[in-house]
Amino acid sequence: MNKRAIACGLMLLGLTAFRGAFGAEGVPTREQLTNKLRFKIPFQFEANDVAKRGAEKVQLLESRDRGGEWTIAQTVDISAERFQYQATESGSYWFALRMADKYGRAYAESIPKPGLKVRIDADKPKVKLDLTQPSPGTVHVAWDIHDENLEMTSFRLKVRSPGSREWVEPSLQPLSKHHYDFKITQAGVVKVELSVSDAAGNEEVAEQSLQAAGPSDSAPVRRNEKVAEATRGMGGGDPLSMSTEFPDITRRQAVADRKRNQIPVKQIPGGDLAPSLRTAYPKQKQEVTDPPAHQSPRKSSVQFVNTLRFQLKYAVQDVATDELESVELYWTSDGGATWTSYGIDEDLRSPFLVDVAEPGEYGLQLVVRDRAGNGGPVPEDGTAPSMSIIVDQKAPELELISVTPESNDRRSAVEITWRAADDHPAEFPIALSFAEKLSGPWIRIATKLPNTGTYVWEPATPLPEQIFVRIEARDAAGNLRVVETPRGIRTDVPRSASQNGRID
Repeated sequence: MNKRAIACGLMLLGLTAFRGAFGAEGVPTREQLTNKLRFKIPFQFEANDVAKRGAEKVQLLESRDRGGEWTIAQTVDISAERFQYQATESGSYWFALRMADKYGRAYAESIPKPGLKVRIDADKPKVKLDLTQPSPGTVHVAWDIHDENLEMTSFRLKVRSPGSREWVEPSLQPLSKHHYDFKITQAGVVKVELSVSDAAGNEEVAEQSLQAAGPSDSAPVRRNEKVAEATRGMGGGDPLSMSTEFPDITRRQAVADRKRNQIPVKQIPGGDLAPSLRTAYPKQKQEVTDPPAHQSPRKSSVQFVNTLRFQLKYAVQDVATDELESVELYWTSDGGATWTSYGIDEDLRSPFLVDVAEPGEYGLQLVVRDRAGNGGPVPEDGTAPSMSIIVDQKAPELELISVTPESNDRRSAVEITWRAADDHPAEFPIALSFAEKLSGPWIRIATKLPNTGTYVWEPATPLPEQIFVRIEARDAAGNLRVVETPRGIRTDVPRSASQNGRID
């Protein structure tokens, strides 16, 4: 068969044909991608070749394993000039032509050479879209997209807040697996729409709706209870600018890395801005002092934040910035049972911007390498983390039980009792204030009190006839809950059975 005999155009459902890419001897070097299961394959033979062979039929040979095995898919008259091909599923389809006589007997040919290579992708991308609300006034959207030919330049995410008719398209880095938090100003229905296509043109549109609480809404309140939102300004409000998808390092490479010299990572105090990464492999055991009786014990290597996006400060010792090759963060969410590469710090400068999907405890480990190949070891599965970050967005539980004035000739005092609890309490979580009116202004009684449940306040000056009392409880992550007395407390009435101070 003449090697020029196959006209290698591909006509999709009768639309304009296009040509494939050919290498030596007319064999295509790559597969043409389409999302159609049915298409036309035109062909044309030179008249001299047809007459010489006395051919009357043309066979379309098909291979589903990229040229390994060939079968006859169709046979048509040579005058038909095209095949109407119907595929059954997505996959690779290679085609070759062979002339035959009027009885369908093919002329001898050794191994067929494909004149057309097609990759059929008729499947839409698989999109998992989740819409949740971690706290009043904040909506969390997460997505996970899978497709072997995913075209992320087509990624679009749109949100519509309660009370608005306009769709807003936030500026996001197009990642197949990521999440995004946004604020709403009132309660109502939030709608999110995500659209994405693959390289074959298959488009998937996913939609989710959520009845969301506004920033002033919270769980059912009692006694004029208020819940404050996250109070720490963690910085780094923009989405991650780095890719979070990196291939796992092979076991052989990991073993080689462990043999290299470690580059130490120095702790930078985190303060209120961000957590800091302690030395990746501390040389000495850290002392843990006993906490007060009212506080539950916790590891000294644990730090707390109340946002899903935070900055991780670090400093590299003994290596100049221009000698660094990479700063890579590894993380675990199961106490070190499994470790995964989170990503690299592209600018090689502190801080490292970290974005997590949900509250919880995350073990972190930085692995630093210089251009000479020196670097710390990659944490192995089963290795406990040397430091952890707990993301806590739940405010403490708090109940103001009683406010009881006591007055006699010798002194005036107010006994305040409460009940507070939290999984991660601050060391001194309680603050008390009073006001003559519920609208304020509020005057501090005491701050940084231990959670003992009782405080006796002896005012330095006479009190108004009626006061309102406010109690605040803050946890280690900075979440705050506020409770106020719903009505004024008389201060000029001696304590009696009728003035027991309980808030019912």
